[in-house]
Amino acid sequence: MSHPSFDNAALRVDDDGVTLRGARCSRCDTVSFPSRGRCASCYAPANLIDLAGTGTVVSHSTAMFAIAGAQPPVTIAQVSLENSGVELLGVSDGPVHIGDRVAVIPRVVGADDNLFTTYGFGKESSDA
Repeated sequence: MSHPSFDNAALRVDDDGVTLRGARCSRCDTVSFPSRGRCASCYAPANLIDLAGTGTVVSHSTAMFAIAGAQPPVTIAQVSLENSGVELLGVSDGPVHIGDRVAVIPRVVGADDNLFTTYGFGKESSDA
């Protein structure tokens, strides 16, 4: 990837693509996103982890206004990531339905002289 991460606590960008970064509490196992040094539940130290790159759509909406790097209509998906209990919102690269399996994909946004990489979701192919 040729553009830096929009937030290194949330997203690692390298030649292999993008990886969501979270943290797991050393005491209560709560997982948070983006990563943080302390647990939001019990304030014990938290350890950096890579989150799953796939999940399931639990809700979605269509925005009829531009969102950074996307022109309307923009599908915004709420996704439950595998094995973490983390749900997050992101721009989808196309229409989705509740229950669809999606993968984390890179999205380049910003102005020509200040581009950076964030994340979005792409529907997994049915033959994968």
